[in-house]
Amino acid sequence: MMEDEKDKVPLAVKNAPKEGALLKNSWPLVNHGNCKIHFARWNGSIHPLDDWLKDKSRWQAWQQSPTQKNEFNRRYIFSLMQFYHEAKTWLFGGMYKVIGRTGDGGYNVEPIQFGEEYIGRLKIQSPYMARTARTNMKPYYNNFQVKEMLDEPYSGPKFIPFPGFDKVKLSFKTLKDLVDEDNPNWRNALESVKGVYLITDTKSGKRYVGSATGQAGVWGRWEEYMNKGHGGNVGIAEFIKNLGGLSYCQKNFHFTLLEHFSPTYSKQTILYREGYWMDMLHTIDTSFGLNKKSAKKAEGGYMKTGYSPSQRED
Repeated sequence: MMEDEKDKVPLAVKNAPKEGALLKNSWPLVNHGNCKIHFARWNGSIHPLDDWLKDKSRWQAWQQSPTQKNEFNRRYIFSLMQFYHEAKTWLFGGMYKVIGRTGDGGYNVEPIQFGEEYIGRLKIQSPYMARTARTNMKPYYNNFQVKEMLDEPYSGPKFIPFPGFDKVKLSFKTLKDLVDEDNPNWRNALESVKGVYLITDTKSGKRYVGSATGQAGVWGRWEEYMNKGHGGNVGIAEFIKNLGGLSYCQKNFHFTLLEHFSPTYSKQTILYREGYWMDMLHTIDTSFGLNKKSAKKAEGGYMKTGYSPSQRED
């Protein structure tokens, strides 16, 4: 390969990337042999996305880190950072030119101008899960889909002030952002109360009423939904099983706080109110809801039947 060919940027520009289209339609691959893709992911201590948010200069260090093998053995690097808030999503981190290797096995690199206006804005969908983070470009690039083009470079979860207990309504994604960043305003407020809540599936219209009676309050209970989407709820687990599981929940579920209670309130009282809302919102009816247990009126309120509070599946 001649020197000028070796230095040729591997991508051309036809037009701006378009949401929902393949990236190659806008940036066709013209020389795959001189570029590696860097799928930067959690390294055991920090996510590259978080590092990039803290200090953009620290992102370049991810391209320079020492490797035992010469894994960046091409002239260019197409760098992506895992956008871990969303499944199979990567944020474009720019392109780098490899100048050479350092004595400790690292790399001297410098950013190039290609695509720089899309750094932190272009979200790419790819199911890449292979072990190596630095790989050849051709097998994967042609399947990259433009998932979203942000108006501005990603700056982290948007600041959302706590609105008061009677106005708590969050999408799954927003709630996950708050949990992932351990937002102190929301955590302190929702940890301080027990409560009854509603989960609404905006796609099917189905609803689920649950309660938070543990020491970690509403925050702790909602946090349990973030890993698998169903939070241990039998009805929700069965419903999402063949719909995509967690990814379905992330796209369609919304959380609403119906009632909140001081930590001094008894579990039985909160379960009465949970039963009341199940009855009022018809969430036992499979046409409307995802609750598995029936509710009946009891002295002082409503409660579930068919099991004791210690056996409940909230």
